[in-house]
Amino acid sequence: MDRYDLQDKLGEGGMGAVYRAVDKELGRVVAIKVISLAMDSESIRRFQREMKLLSKLSHPNIIRVYDSGVTSDNRSYFAMELVEGVDLDRMRKTDGALSFELASSLLAQAADALATVHEQELLHRDVKPANLMVEKGVRLVVMDFGLVKDPNATMLT
Repeated sequence: MDRYDLQDKLGEGGMGAVYRAVDKELGRVVAIKVISLAMDSESIRRFQREMKLLSKLSHPNIIRVYDSGVTSDNRSYFAMELVEGVDLDRMRKTDGALSFELASSLLAQAADALATVHEQELLHRDVKPANLMVEKGVRLVVMDFGLVKDPNATMLT
């Protein structure tokens, strides 16, 4: 990953970790999702599948994928849009109930993004507040497509 300067870890999940990084070629800040070293071949295929499916989606409320590759220690990664914000789960716990106006705006954005996913004959299958990021309190971004269902592929859970 010579192209990227990793800065700090943003989070970690079952499949790997996400880091803030700078794309040295383009000079933009990105998020890099790197698969864990302990992943088996099936998990690696699922990770790569998530990256490929995400790269086909284009919508202002769906996380954008910019690049992908393999690290020097043979781990798959992809670079994506860095959403500076807070997920809905944390927002609710911190701020309490959302105003009707904000809640309806965020819900409309999520529904529009998921309609785009469905138009591609995909199902997200893990829509939850923790996977919905809110940027600057206004823009909602649907994230984490690791459990997406593609009708042309075998069923993954």
